[in-house]
Amino acid sequence: MLKNKRHNTQSLYFSEKLTAALKKITNYHLTVIEAPMGYGKTTAVKEYIANSDFEVLWQTVYDNVGMHFWSNFSKLFAELNFACSVKLAEISLPEDNATRREVVDYIAGIERKNTTILVIDDFHLIDKTEIYDFIEYLIKNEIPNFHVVITTRMVLLDKLDELKIKGLAQH
Repeated sequence: MLKNKRHNTQSLYFSEKLTAALKKITNYHLTVIEAPMGYGKTTAVKEYIANSDFEVLWQTVYDNVGMHFWSNFSKLFAELNFACSVKLAEISLPEDNATRREVVDYIAGIERKNTTILVIDDFHLIDKTEIYDFIEYLIKNEIPNFHVVITTRMVLLDKLDELKIKGLAQH
């Protein structure tokens, strides 16, 4: 009599390439995970960080409104440093290098116990050059033990190739 093989439909499968990229998150200041909808980008990142001791700041993007992005971004930092969170909210979305520098200084000044991972999920919903420029500026400043992970359906960062060449990003 033949036995039917039962598959565990609750188990998760991630490709070797994706698993290897996730393991190297702390080797880069930026990790971009790009794939079409339904390929498990968010699930893979959640699963990876659930089994780590990172301090995780998770921001899911729901719309294309820069104020919403910045408000949510600022609130994330309350978990690490409430005063920093308030300062970031007061600054508003930085649109020039002087303001970006101020934001980076606040973030870099936070005392952290562990490596911090900032996840920006569904980044493709953002259509604001100021946000792209800010993320690129943040990465170029190489804050120690601070890493950004972006999940997206399409890459929107103009300078991603430059960041990869400089060893600051993986895609």
